[in-house]
Amino acid sequence: MRRTMRSATAHCTRINNIGQGRVRAWLECEIPLAAGQFALTTATSDRYLNRALFPVEIQQQGFVIETAPGPEDRSNFLVKPGDTIEILGPVGQAISALAPDKNVLLFGTYNPQVLLPFATQALKQECSVTLALTQPYPVEILDPNIEVRMGKLPQLLNDLLDWADQVFVQPDDETLAHLSQYAQEWDSGSYALISPTMPCGTGACQACAILSSKGWRLTCIDGPMFKLADLYHRAT
Repeated sequence: MRRTMRSATAHCTRINNIGQGRVRAWLECEIPLAAGQFALTTATSDRYLNRALFPVEIQQQGFVIETAPGPEDRSNFLVKPGDTIEILGPVGQAISALAPDKNVLLFGTYNPQVLLPFATQALKQECSVTLALTQPYPVEILDPNIEVRMGKLPQLLNDLLDWADQVFVQPDDETLAHLSQYAQEWDSGSYALISPTMPCGTGACQACAILSSKGWRLTCIDGPMFKLADLYHRAT
C-alpha cells in the first residue's frame, strides 16, 4: 500500500536511554506510518542530507525511533524533548498484514530495532516470533512474547531457517552472502530491509538504486522492503 507523501512537523515528547548506547525518541506527528515505511528529516548534523527515521513502534498519533552508537547511525539525529522538527513521509512501501499462526523470524544485525514493527504485527496475528541477533542488544525492553536467540550468523541460519515460515532480515553484506545459499527456498513472504543513504525520498536523485532480479529498483520508492527471492544475486 502506497500513501501520498507529504511534509509535516513532528514534536518530540520524550527521550529514553535504553542501554548499550541506544536512545529512543517519541515523536508526535500527523503522518501515518505502516510497517515497512519510514520518514525523512534533515534534523541532523548535516542539514543538507536527509536521514531516514525507521519506526520501532507505530502509534496512533506518531511513532518511536531508536538511535544506536557508531558509524551505522550515519549522521547525528539532533533532537531533544520539546523540539519540533520537519519530516517528510510516509516513504516506501507498506507490507500488508501477515498470515495468522505462522513462525516469523526476524534476523537483525547492526540495527535490529527497525524490524520490530513486524514483530508487533506478527504477535497480533498470534504468530510465534523469534528475533535472531548477532550483536548485543538490550533485549529486556522487548515484548516478552518475542523469543530471542543470540549467536553467530551461520549457526543461527542453520538452526532457524527450517523453522521459519516468514523471514524479515535487516542485512549487512555478510548476511546477504549467507542468505544467498538459500535463494531457491525463499517465497513471496520473506523480505530484506535495505537502507542505503536516501537523499530525496522521491526517486529523483536515484542515489538509492539497487540491483535486483527485476532490474534496478529505487529503495525509497520500491522498498525499503524487498523480497529476499529478488535479492539473492546482490551477494554474489
